Amino acid sequence: MARFVESKGFRNRLKGGVFLSLVTIPTYLLAEGLLFRVVLTIGLTLALAELCVVSLVSFYIPDQRETSTMVAIFLALVLSIIATWYFQLAVIGGVVVVVVTTDVFAYFGGKLIGGKLAKTRPFPVVSPNKTWEGTNVGLVFGLIAAVLWVRLVMPEEAGTLLFCFLWMPPAAVAGDILESYFKRHAEIKDSNDFLVDQPIIGRIEGLLGGKGGHGGYLDRLDSCSFVLSLLYFINLLGLLG
Repeated sequence: MARFVESKGFRNRLKGGVFLSLVTIPTYLLAEGLLFRVVLTIGLTLALAELCVVSLVSFYIPDQRETSTMVAIFLALVLSIIATWYFQLAVIGGVVVVVVTTDVFAYFGGKLIGGKLAKTRPFPVVSPNKTWEGTNVGLVFGLIAAVLWVRLVMPEEAGTLLFCFLWMPPAAVAGDILESYFKRHAEIKDSNDFLVDQPIIGRIEGLLGGKGGHGGYLDRLDSCSFVLSLLYFINLLGLLG
């Protein structure tokens, strides 16, 4: 435990979490959430731009073109941007909270107890670092966050929204895996290096863990984009009432 807390990965996660909290919490509370929607939209747009770069690189790799997967991620990003402005602020905030909770606790669960209970990996080819322990810990705490958010923030709509929030943690994991699958086939790991090399964005990246701190904006927002897009799709089907 002590070794993990002192590790560079933990410090980068903690530093990035503090920075993102200082950005997202005020933007969520001020101006009726307008700034929050703008910040989230900018992030999703950067992820969309990054996906275009990944797709172009993938197109020129023989036998590595995953067109259907690329289209799925593209549509998820587009629909998630629409959903960011379509749903009420409490729903958008809940999505972010549930997704972040799932991701954070999956990370900590994997680092602290990953591989100690199950020797096999759930996604050995696509995401070999993910463990059963970390994935399950993330799902459990994601479900707890979903229930608490609906019950405390939107109690008057709990009957309608609780079901939708309960499938968000599994959808977050699925979005993460699908994005990893596509980038692995494209043979690209840190696909946002072109953004990091820019002066202003490079400084932000430094606060988030540096150039090698993560796989890019697409990697950061893959789970959120898939949850938002699925929520919007469910609403189109009229399942939200």
